[in-house]
Amino acid sequence: MSCQQSTNWVEQRSEEDFDLSNSDEEFFNNQGENSKNKNKNGGWNAIWNKQPLKDFGGYYKAGKKQGLWKYLFPNYSNQEKIFEIGEYNNGLKIGRWKYIYKNQKIGGGFFNIDGQKIGKWIDLDEGFQASKKVIFCGEYDQKSIKVGRWDIMYCGLQSNREYKQIGGGSYDQEGNQKKFGKWVELFEKFRDDAKVTYNGEYNNNNMKVGRWDIMYCDRGEEYKQIGGGSYDQEGNQKKFGKWVELFEKFRDDAKVIYNGEYNMNNMKIGRWDIMYCDRGEEYKQMQILWNLQETYLIIQKNIISGGGSYDEEGNQKKIGKWVELDQKFRHEMKVIHNGEYNNNNMKVGRWDIMYCDRGEEYKQMQILWNLQETYLIIQKNIISGGGSYDEEGNQKKIGRWIELYENFNHYFYQITYNGEYNMNSMKVGRWNVLNLNFANQIIGCMNFDEDGNEIYRTKKDDIIYVGSFKKQMKVGRWDILYRKSQEYKQIGGGSYDEEGNQKKIGKWVELFEKFRDDAQVTYNGEYNMNNVKVGRWNVLNLNFANQIIGCMNFDEDGNEIYRTKNDDIIYVGSFKKQMKVGRWDILYRKFQEYKQMQILWNLQEIYLNLQLYINSGGGSYDEEGNQKKIGKWVELFEKFRDDAQVTYNGEYNNNNMKVGRWGIYYWNIYGSEEFKYMQIFQNLQETYFIVQQNKNSGGGSYDEEGNQKKIGKWVELFEKFRDDAQVIYNGEYNLNNLKVGRWDIYYCNNYKSEEFKQMQILENLQETHLIVQQNKNSGGGSYDEEGNQKKIGKWVELDKRFCHAAQVIYNGEYNLNNMKVGRWDIYYCNESEGVEYKQMQILWNLQETYLIIQKNIISGGGSYDEEGNQKKIGKWIELDEKFSNSHQVTYSGQYNMNNKKVGRWDINYCNEYGGVQYQQMQILQNLQETYLIIQKNIISGGGSYDEEGNQKKIGRWIELYENFNHFNQIAYNGEYNMNSMKVDRWNVLNLNFANQIIGCMNFDEDGNEIYRTKNDDIIYVGSFKKQMKVGRWDILYRKSQKYKQMQILWNLQETYLILQQNIFSGGGSYDEEGHQKKIGNWVELDKRFCKDVQVIYNGEYNMNNMKVGRWDIYYCNNYKSEEFKQMQIFENLQETYLILQQNIFSGGGSYDEEGHQKKIGNWVELDKRFCKDVQVIYNGEYNMNNMKIGRWDIYYCNNYGSEEFKQMQIFDILNFTIKYKQWWWII
Repeated sequence: MSCQQSTNWVEQRSEEDFDLSNSDEEFFNNQGENSKNKNKNGGWNAIWNKQPLKDFGGYYKAGKKQGLWKYLFPNYSNQEKIFEIGEYNNGLKIGRWKYIYKNQKIGGGFFNIDGQKIGKWIDLDEGFQASKKVIFCGEYDQKSIKVGRWDIMYCGLQSNREYKQIGGGSYDQEGNQKKFGKWVELFEKFRDDAKVTYNGEYNNNNMKVGRWDIMYCDRGEEYKQIGGGSYDQEGNQKKFGKWVELFEKFRDDAKVIYNGEYNMNNMKIGRWDIMYCDRGEEYKQMQILWNLQETYLIIQKNIISGGGSYDEEGNQKKIGKWVELDQKFRHEMKVIHNGEYNNNNMKVGRWDIMYCDRGEEYKQMQILWNLQETYLIIQKNIISGGGSYDEEGNQKKIGRWIELYENFNHYFYQITYNGEYNMNSMKVGRWNVLNLNFANQIIGCMNFDEDGNEIYRTKKDDIIYVGSFKKQMKVGRWDILYRKSQEYKQIGGGSYDEEGNQKKIGKWVELFEKFRDDAQVTYNGEYNMNNVKVGRWNVLNLNFANQIIGCMNFDEDGNEIYRTKNDDIIYVGSFKKQMKVGRWDILYRKFQEYKQMQILWNLQEIYLNLQLYINSGGGSYDEEGNQKKIGKWVELFEKFRDDAQVTYNGEYNNNNMKVGRWGIYYWNIYGSEEFKYMQIFQNLQETYFIVQQNKNSGGGSYDEEGNQKKIGKWVELFEKFRDDAQVIYNGEYNLNNLKVGRWDIYYCNNYKSEEFKQMQILENLQETHLIVQQNKNSGGGSYDEEGNQKKIGKWVELDKRFCHAAQVIYNGEYNLNNMKVGRWDIYYCNESEGVEYKQMQILWNLQETYLIIQKNIISGGGSYDEEGNQKKIGKWIELDEKFSNSHQVTYSGQYNMNNKKVGRWDINYCNEYGGVQYQQMQILQNLQETYLIIQKNIISGGGSYDEEGNQKKIGRWIELYENFNHFNQIAYNGEYNMNSMKVDRWNVLNLNFANQIIGCMNFDEDGNEIYRTKNDDIIYVGSFKKQMKVGRWDILYRKSQKYKQMQILWNLQETYLILQQNIFSGGGSYDEEGHQKKIGNWVELDKRFCKDVQVIYNGEYNMNNMKVGRWDIYYCNNYKSEEFKQMQIFENLQETYLILQQNIFSGGGSYDEEGHQKKIGNWVELDKRFCKDVQVIYNGEYNMNNMKIGRWDIYYCNNYGSEEFKQMQIFDILNFTIKYKQWWWII
């Protein structure tokens, strides 16, 4: 559609209607009289940019414009030369007026005699310029009212001066200038890089109704819908429902939209999101994530969303958390603001400024004091970009702020200002100027007085001075910065007195008199209050990493009393009254560099070792003798030891209270010989957390008020931190010393890697058990934000004894009252099997008939009640309190609704070296072996609790030894009564040796222990009744770590008695009435029984505890056989002396049958000193009165020759007496 121009279009407008204040256009008459004179006459010319413009202007007569005039269009510039030309009559435009652009007529029309536009017109957009060539074509009626069709025409950069219709619509014909019907209108900021239109409908009352779409043309493409919404149909032009609206400065490099909802009163309510499209990509929501790799805020998905919320009452007040765009947001200036509104739509509290550099992640403006460089640089997590508004809701900036340079962008001007606002929102004091393009270095400062007036600005030199003023005198800290190449570095500075006398006081670093690039030498020392150098001044060489190359010392009057010489070994320290005091360092120069002498503890030797200085342990106490720690200190970890060499580094105030930053250092004796700072960052290749340098520092800060309260971010140690339990916690304290928000747990496996990894859990679909994977359930969890230090939500926690050998974690949820609720799972990582965390689980395996761990059957852990009482309920698999690789013991059973164990609880054990399956503790009487061993499905490990919920152990139980582990697999087997008291006999079993009995404990009916076997080679195990021995009692002897029971068998192939299985066991029985009388068959030990005197007696007691009948004597030669053999003798007719043969005279003899315990008849007895080396026996006869009678022979067995006993003869006795002189008397 074309626009027809008419010669009779006129608009009434006087010179007062033109505001040229923003166009720098001024009119002056020939005499220099400016346009403010109300009695203007004669010719007036236009001035542009302080230069006169030829042929622009016109004539005044009696203060009114007359005749031909040539005006500058409001957007006129050197590049956009736009003007209008036409005729005035008595100060009113009349006749034809034209718009001229680049010497071409582009529009205009006619004014009537009253100065009103009439007829056809081509109007220019008020912002017409090269990038916004927009005109409006239509008609004015006789009253200068728009009527009928009006078209919007646009000439793009690539359209070769051709105007095309892009919008328009119709006005009513009645002269009310009401829009009606379909309209396409332009975006308020429409131009070549913001080609946006609004498409919708007006009703007959000039009100928008129904659906209105927002269309956008991206760089030569077709118009596409990117937003819009609906107006009410009642004609109130109220937006309602869902809307997608444009950023106020939407354009090609700032494609930002807002997505939210209006209520029925045209007020924004609820959540409004901000979406951004970066150069042809999809619209993504502005979001912020805490990235542990870099420890600053970045844009990610679904964490903290861009935008925020409006109140639901319909006042369209922003409330709560908001992420907003900077007013100059665009591709090269991706800056957002993150903070909070109060309920009155006023910004309050902390507002952060975030910046994304060229497609990277959003980073927060932050500053850190770098001790290595001694100047201020931007770093992570220290002083955040942005600042605070007052909490009273006046939206006044107060306190510290980091603001952006007016023309901040990512190409050349990443510059920020860092300073303070007073309570009246005025800049005061020193504001640092930082350049983010060069590591956020300080490149200058600005200084303001108390009224906000600027009083100082650094110059652009290689050496600059930045500091503060008071009444235009230097006060406080002043820094000296030196620029080499393009970057500034701090190399010096110090403080002036605060009274405004501009006196140097305190610590200063000054420049060498001939400081230059190849002689970067500084002096570091102190001024007293009289501006005089005192004490020690170090001389530093910046060319060699700021090393100390000497010192100068001054007395209290400023007189120099010492200066180091230029030697290879120098001494640096301090004096008091010309005597050396305080710390003195010895430095050694090698290859031009000085290194400090330090002491290192070498486990093989203790010697002085030349090392680079790290940080010396200890610090200073006050000089007044109050024993208060003051100043910098390096202290030891509470459990410091060889495998936990951890130190704390920080500062005490003068009241012995910790203040400010305290760092944690750790020396891994198996790794580096240096103390390393605990630090964390996100490794993108590995997706887990590892220790690196200068990321998130170990330790944290205490309040500066001296209350010794932890505040802000902290990295703390696990309570039992050591080389094999390198666990740290990372999170935040509020101002009341209470943990708030997210706290993460990290673990470094000393035996696998030096990296700290976060505890994490993932359900692996390929495996039916839980394993650790990347970025799913992170170790740690969150505390409430109210400062009650309550754990809330999901947590992954460590077992209290977590270490390399016991990598156990718990995964579950806390409610808002810090109580565990719902499912809590237990995970364990056994590194002999791999590095995965596996969940404790149990399955009944039909093929094996015993319990083993399998996948996804009964999961480790269990559930807490949902009411928040932190009561365990239902099935649970719990760990033994000493669970570890060598003590993999779990308990499986059920809790009732009152958190009480009920019913059967099983004990399961996994032998790390015997397999990876959990086996239940079980016992079977094996008929092939006469002792108890563990087998399958007979007596299960564990036992039962009462069903009434008193959590009383009842009935049979198998429990574990207190120090049960792989090498010490000991269990207790016995019974509890109904009062949960141990009663009767409890056997002690050793699983390492076929589950043999190694002892017992005995309890009376009230649960009092009345007997316990000792840890001896010989033990007695049996039962009591009313503290009297009853029933079977066994005697066990430990040989080579194993206990064996004394046992005897009559071997039919041999004619003598030997030790065999299951015939006569060591020990015997007591009567059941509780008189503690031995009855029946017994195998007893010689009173001197030991390794060298393994002698036993086997016979029978009558019912009155008296020996009766045959009693045999057996001996085991420990060095020849493990069998007990009976002492025996027979007459060999071929030899003239007696030797040991079969079935003649057996060891031992008989007691009378009447129960008087009298020896009778033939006996073979042992010498009272019988042992392995003195095997002497006596053979003879007792009468009926227990008296020896007749012949008694002496026999001797040479332990180193034959195993036979020979009768003592003359030649044998001579040899015997030589070897065993104490036996001479037997001749």
